[in-house]
Amino acid sequence: MDRSKRRHSLLRDVERFSRLFLVKEIGINGISKLRSAKAVIVGCGATGTHVAELLVRSGFGELSLIDKDYVDVSNLYRTSLFTEDNARKALPKAVACAEALRRIDSSVRVNPIVAKLNPANAEDLLLGHDIIIDGTDNYTARLIINDVSVKHGVPWVLTGVGTWYGNVWLVNPKQGTPCMRCVYGAVRDDERGNVCDVLGVVPTAVSLVASIAAGLAIEYVLGLANPETSRTYFVVDAKRFRVDALKLVRREDCVACGLRRFEFLNKEYREELAKPVCGTKAVEVNPPKPLQLNFHEVLKGLKTGQVLSVSEYTLRVRVTGGLVVTVFRDGRAIVDGTTNVEKALEVYGTVTGTKLRQEC
Repeated sequence: MDRSKRRHSLLRDVERFSRLFLVKEIGINGISKLRSAKAVIVGCGATGTHVAELLVRSGFGELSLIDKDYVDVSNLYRTSLFTEDNARKALPKAVACAEALRRIDSSVRVNPIVAKLNPANAEDLLLGHDIIIDGTDNYTARLIINDVSVKHGVPWVLTGVGTWYGNVWLVNPKQGTPCMRCVYGAVRDDERGNVCDVLGVVPTAVSLVASIAAGLAIEYVLGLANPETSRTYFVVDAKRFRVDALKLVRREDCVACGLRRFEFLNKEYREELAKPVCGTKAVEVNPPKPLQLNFHEVLKGLKTGQVLSVSEYTLRVRVTGGLVVTVFRDGRAIVDGTTNVEKALEVYGTVTGTKLRQEC
């Protein structure tokens, strides 16, 4: 960047962050740190979208957004940034979030990544950022993030929200603090049952958790975080308007940060061909290998069904029986209206022209 552009950028930031400059612990040096900061958010749902907006408004210069899903009308009450138009178009959450963030601050570099975090891609997607933010809804993804964090010394903020309650925690391996496996062990989602089938979430709880998570990320980038912060587990009670702070202790025999065995990162990854989506009446379809679908060609071959929307990213079709199929360009799809895997695969083949068969 030449001198005139740097001057223009500085003047723009002085105007935009004029009230942030006045904060004693921040000032011009703090703004410079924030503008240089790179964060990656895994999951652009309730917590993830709230944190993303707070970080952009606080001056973060670059955000990567990872999410495999698309915006649904049921997301709107608890998320930030999404609109009814996003839901009508079945826009990928990462893309919808990125578009909204660019409208807030066009100078921020926002990288939407429409993908599912897994052991095969985690290091490629997460490394190169100053901090990782957890906006996921499952333990397995968090355990993968934790392995990357501990292995490479990248701090991450763990979050969780259910009904009126939530929790937040900055895991910072650089300061030798406890990691997720010290506290939670290795409980996977398939061992916990479908908690999201029975738990809802109150938006005010989401906002409280997201504010603390964003605050921890901002403090870390500004160099204000200390080891005690990383040993503190914040428990949020939005019903009684209180936040409790619990002190955590690192376990020397912890598989991840103690013995440095990264079981969730090193495990062989194989996505199920089709499986019911937790908490919904829908089935997720994942082809063995990514496809390169041309939606115009797909529509030419479509013999039956009502096209609800088509965009650069997704195609949505209502088929006989009322099922709605939302297809991504890489061939992944969500079949709404059933939990029957075989039925979902049959409908998927009808829409895409690609026949898939579940292994017995």
